[in-house]
Amino acid sequence: MQLKAADFRVRVPTLVIWGEADTALPVTLLDGLMELVDDLTVHRLPRATHWLAHEEPGVLPRLIFDFIGR
Repeated sequence: MQLKAADFRVRVPTLVIWGEADTALPVTLLDGLMELVDDLTVHRLPRATHWLAHEEPGVLPRLIFDFIGR
């Protein structure tokens, strides 16, 4: 059985906030994501690791509120 990208299409607005310094989840995992998500917003936080909420507590809520309020 072969999986098709169309079977995984995301059709709702999607926000991804990525810590670029994360060693567990490398930024390369974002590659190709825009091909699967119709309305994708990606914010990269260069100094943040896996613990975005602890490392960027002032930035995270603003990004989320801006996204849901659009």
